[in-house]
Amino acid sequence: MPSTRRATLASLGAATAALAGCTTLEDLLRDPPDRRVTPDWSPAPGTWPESGYGPANTRYNPHATPPREPPTAAWTEFTRGNVTSLVVGDRRVYAGTDEEVVALDPADGTRMWTREADGTSELAYTDGRLYERDTERVRARSADGEKQWETSVPELPLDVHEQDGYVLLPTGGGSLTLHADTGEVVRDRDGEMGRIAVRPDGLYGADYGTVGRYRLRNRGLANRWTSDIPGPYQAYAPPVVVGDVLYQSERALSGSDAPGGRLSMYGVDDGARQGGQPFDHVPFGVAVGENRVFVGTATITAGDLGVAGRFVALDRNGSRRWEYRVGGGIAPPAVGGDVVVAGPYAKSTTPVTALNADSGRTLWERTVPGSAELVAVEDTVYVGAAGSVTALRP
Repeated sequence: MPSTRRATLASLGAATAALAGCTTLEDLLRDPPDRRVTPDWSPAPGTWPESGYGPANTRYNPHATPPREPPTAAWTEFTRGNVTSLVVGDRRVYAGTDEEVVALDPADGTRMWTREADGTSELAYTDGRLYERDTERVRARSADGEKQWETSVPELPLDVHEQDGYVLLPTGGGSLTLHADTGEVVRDRDGEMGRIAVRPDGLYGADYGTVGRYRLRNRGLANRWTSDIPGPYQAYAPPVVVGDVLYQSERALSGSDAPGGRLSMYGVDDGARQGGQPFDHVPFGVAVGENRVFVGTATITAGDLGVAGRFVALDRNGSRRWEYRVGGGIAPPAVGGDVVVAGPYAKSTTPVTALNADSGRTLWERTVPGSAELVAVEDTVYVGAAGSVTALRP
């Protein structure tokens, strides 16, 4: 930064800080970000850039046409460690395990690059950049795998969202705002917001006993509303925001006589709870398609992780339409067109199953080892499982 600019900012710093309330001289002297990204509110065809497909977490890809007949394994690439995260960016399939992060060619599964991981890797792809987070840090890499920066965090990073020059990182103890060019922490916010869903109209967070809506602008967050989760329940999985409804997975508190889990619906304008649907087990994964809400449930206690669960389709108002009974827990599903694909979670031996989204009719099944990370892109279902990534095509 030129010295004349520094002198000017220094002379104005105290007055500006007083007016802004939360702006400091250090903030004013910091170079503004060169990288300015508008989120992919509607991801481009051929991509599935985040675990929830897009920032709103719908897990519904309107551009995808998953196979309706038993598919062929076009390719399988084996990984070191079990796949815990799977996303698709521009012409690459990215898979994360607790041992490595790999980029694969979607055409034939050829490895384009491999990087060592320091723990369970959760991935997100934003405008040519791959974000990689584990229990202690977040990394920014180029699409070619080159590390651009790395930032250690004091609490578990729960999500990552880049917008307009800054990276929001909700953690187990609050949230951090990072400079998109350098990864430098530019704001540390007290108060937990938990897992998030984001739309142009704001950011929605779910943390233990509350759900909330925030206004996101540059480095700042302003609370619009916060609502307590009623009854003996707490938030479990990320929120999903579609239309004027926030869908929130919730689990019963330990020692409660309430059903093991429920899906609640809250109004996005005021946070008022509009109803819900109870389940025997915890709604581990939720997807919202054009006309249906799909809920995969599972046991989540350590000894019984995933041994039981069901897959249920609801109307958008929360009433049940059909149920697919399985012998184990269901991982978060993937939806494309009129096909929904569900798979096993943890100790479940349920096959990956494609069903008609409207009727629940089984279209095909395929057995995979371990939990399934599912992505639907174009005519392909990518399956990350215990030690492998497979592309299933017609």
